[in-house]
Amino acid sequence: MTEMNVEKFENIAIMCDIEQMFHCFHVTPKDRDTLRFLWFDQNDHTKEIIDYHMVVHLFGNTCSPAIATYGLRKTANEGEEKYGHEAKMFVKDNFYVDDGLTSLPTVNEAVDLVKNTQAMLAEANLRLHKIVSNSIALVAMGNKDHFGNVIRNELHAFSDARSKLSESTELDEKTKNDLKKSNLYRLDPFLDDCGVLRVGGRLRRSNQDFVEKHPAILPKGHHLSHLVITHHHEKVYHQGRQITSGAIRQAGYWIVGASRMVSKSLNACVTCRKLRGKTLTQHMADLPPDRLETPPPFTNVGFDVFGPWIIHTRKLRGGAANSKRWGLVFTCLNSRAIHIEVIETMDASSFICALRRFLSIRGPVSILRCDQGTNFIGGKSELDTVLQETDLKNIEKYVTEQDCEWIFNPPHASHFGGVWERQIGTIRRILDGMLHKIGSSQLTHELLVTLMAEITGIVNCRPIAVLPTDIEEPQPLTPAMLLTMKIKPLSPPPGIFVHQDLYSRRQHVKTRRLGSISGRSQEELFYPIYKKLRQNIPSPQKTAQSILDNFIRYQPEGVGKRQIKMEDIVLIMDGSGSVSSCQFDYGRDGLIASMKVCEEEEKKGISSCRSAAITFGSSANVKFNFLSSAQAIEKMKSIPYPGGSTNTQAALAEAEQLLRTGSRRFSKLKVLLMTNGQSNVRRDLTVPNAKKLKGINAEIFVVAVGNKNMRGIPEMVRVASSPPETHVFRVERNSDMKYAFELALEKVNYTYKAKKPLPNPCP
Repeated sequence: MTEMNVEKFENIAIMCDIEQMFHCFHVTPKDRDTLRFLWFDQNDHTKEIIDYHMVVHLFGNTCSPAIATYGLRKTANEGEEKYGHEAKMFVKDNFYVDDGLTSLPTVNEAVDLVKNTQAMLAEANLRLHKIVSNSIALVAMGNKDHFGNVIRNELHAFSDARSKLSESTELDEKTKNDLKKSNLYRLDPFLDDCGVLRVGGRLRRSNQDFVEKHPAILPKGHHLSHLVITHHHEKVYHQGRQITSGAIRQAGYWIVGASRMVSKSLNACVTCRKLRGKTLTQHMADLPPDRLETPPPFTNVGFDVFGPWIIHTRKLRGGAANSKRWGLVFTCLNSRAIHIEVIETMDASSFICALRRFLSIRGPVSILRCDQGTNFIGGKSELDTVLQETDLKNIEKYVTEQDCEWIFNPPHASHFGGVWERQIGTIRRILDGMLHKIGSSQLTHELLVTLMAEITGIVNCRPIAVLPTDIEEPQPLTPAMLLTMKIKPLSPPPGIFVHQDLYSRRQHVKTRRLGSISGRSQEELFYPIYKKLRQNIPSPQKTAQSILDNFIRYQPEGVGKRQIKMEDIVLIMDGSGSVSSCQFDYGRDGLIASMKVCEEEEKKGISSCRSAAITFGSSANVKFNFLSSAQAIEKMKSIPYPGGSTNTQAALAEAEQLLRTGSRRFSKLKVLLMTNGQSNVRRDLTVPNAKKLKGINAEIFVVAVGNKNMRGIPEMVRVASSPPETHVFRVERNSDMKYAFELALEKVNYTYKAKKPLPNPCP
C-alpha cells in the first residue's frame, strides 16, 4: 500500500477493511437526480423499464472516495474523547480509503486499538472487518466474525503444463504405454524432481546444461505457450519464425506444435505487420482502348528514358574526354515494335529533338504515354530533370502542334507502363551481352548509336504471339514484319572478326565484333526458325486474336483478394510520413485505381500534391470522415468571403490562379461552380474570369440554386462552357443541394453514376 504514515514496523502487524464503505454514506435527496439509471421494474426483464435513483454513494463515482474519506475522518474526530487519541490517529493517518494498516509493539495494545476503533466506527454505521494479523494471540482473543481467512497457496510456473497432461494421460509406469497414440511419445517425456514434464531423448550423458538437454514441454495452444512465444519474439526484436523458435529452444522450452503456433503468433503481431506486412493488391484494371485497337504501327506510343552510358568524345594528351548519353525508347502499344533514339542531355530541348526525329521516321502519332513519377517529374535523380516546370510548356506546345494527346501515368506506378518498361529490360540485357567482356571503355557516340540500331532490329524480330508447336501453323508475326513487310531478318556483314578488331580504328569493324560477342545476332537467333516454318505471313486479324486470347487467359493480380474500400485504415508504404488528406480515383470497373495525397509543407509555406498508384500496406493512417448534407452546407457558409468582390467572381479567380500557377499539370481541367441566382454577379469581373479559365482549356460546370427567372441565371449560362445544356444545371431549393453533390461526382468522375436523375438543365 502507498501513502501510509508508518514510521517504523513493530512486532504486531494489523491489516483491516471497512465493509461496503461507500454504501454507508447516503446521498441527500436534492442530489439523487444526478445518480439516476434505467432498469427493469423489480428486476424482472418481462416488465417495463423504470427510472431508479441511488440513495447511497456507489463504487465508480468520482466523488465517492472523497465523501467517504471525509465522513470517516469526521467520525474519528467526534469519537476521540470517548475512544482515545490512538483510535483517532489510526483512522486518520493509517487508512487509505477503506483499508487500514498499522503495527504495535505488544498484543494488548493491538487488541485495545482494534476494539476501540470498531466501537468508534460502529456509531457511524461503519463495520471494521477482515482483520488480519501475524499474532495468533490477537486472532484468538477477538471475534472470529471480524477476522479474515489467511489463504496460503504455492504457485508453480509449470503447473498448467502438468495439469494439461494429467487430463489426457496419467504419467505413471502402469499407463505409459497409452502415450504411444499421443504426439508426446517420440519425445520420451519424464517428470523431474519438481514435477515438470521434460523431453527425454538420448542426450543424458552430454555436457550441456540440463534445460538444454531436457527442455520443458508446453502444451499446444495453451495460454502459457502463447506467453512464452510472445516474450521471446519481442526479445529478438520481432524477427522471423526461425529466429523466434531458436530463442525458445535455447531458453529451455519445447512447445508441442511450435512451428504453427509461432507462425500464427507472428501473423497476429501488429509490429511485424507494420514492419514487414505485405501490401494489398487491387484487381488489375482492364486494358485501355488504345492497347486493344489495330491501327498502323506507332500510332499509340509509350516512351521512357534509360541509361546513362559513358562514351569517349575526343582524345586528349592526358587521356580522353568523356560524356554521358541516354537512350529514349518508343514502344508501339499495339505491335510492340520499338524505336530507340540516343540523346546527349536530359533537358527539354534534347527530348524535343529526339521526338522530332522519331516522328519524322515513324510518322505522326495519336497518343503519347509516359511515366511522370520516376523519370520525368520527380526531381530526385538526374533522370527527373527532363520535364522541369519551365520547359514542360514548350514540350506540351510541340506535342499539341503535332495533334497528339499526351497522357501521364500516376507516379510511383511503374506497372502502368509495363509495356515499355519490359522492353527496357530486354534492351539492357542485349547491350550487356555485347559489352560484358570489354565494358563500356570502347564506346563512342557513333558506336553507341549503331549498337542501339542493331538492338532495335533484334528486339523487333521477336514473335508477337506464342510460338506454334505445329510445323503446319503459319510462322509467327513479328514487329519487324509489320514495319518492313519483309520476312527474313537482316544478315550480318560478311567476314571473320577477331578480338583484336575491338581496338580497330574502323568503327564498323568494332561494331560488328561487339555484336558477335553477345552471341545473339539476328541471324543466330531467328534464321533457324524461319527455315523450319512455312514462309507465309498470317493475317493481322488472326494474329491480333491470338494476342487477345493471351490477355483473356492471363490472370490479373488481386483476383479473389479483398479490395480496398472507403473508410479503410491503411499504411502508406512510401516512407513519406503523415498524410493529411487523400483523393482516390476510380477505374471503369468501380475499383480504386490511384490515389492523390495532398500534404502541407509547413516550412516552405506552400501546398503541394502528389499522385501515386495505390500500394497499401510505413507510418501514415488514412481515415475518411464524411459530413451530412446539412453539415457540409454550414461548413461552406462558414468560408469567409474575400473583401471587395462577390463570391462568384472570386471563386472563378481563385480557381484560375490555382490551376495556372500550380506545380501539377493535368490533361483535363474541370471546374464546378455552385452559386445561387441571387448572387451579386458583376459582368465586368465574372465573364472575364471565366474566359481566363477557358483560356487554359478548363471546362466549367455551373449549378445554379434558385428560380430560373432570377437575374443571375443568364449570366451563369455565359460563364459555363458550351453547350449550356450539358454544363448548366439548376436546383430550385437549398434543400436539394445533395443533387448538386451528385452532379459534381458524376461530372468529375465518369465512373460514378448518380443515384437519382440529374436536375433539369437551364433553357
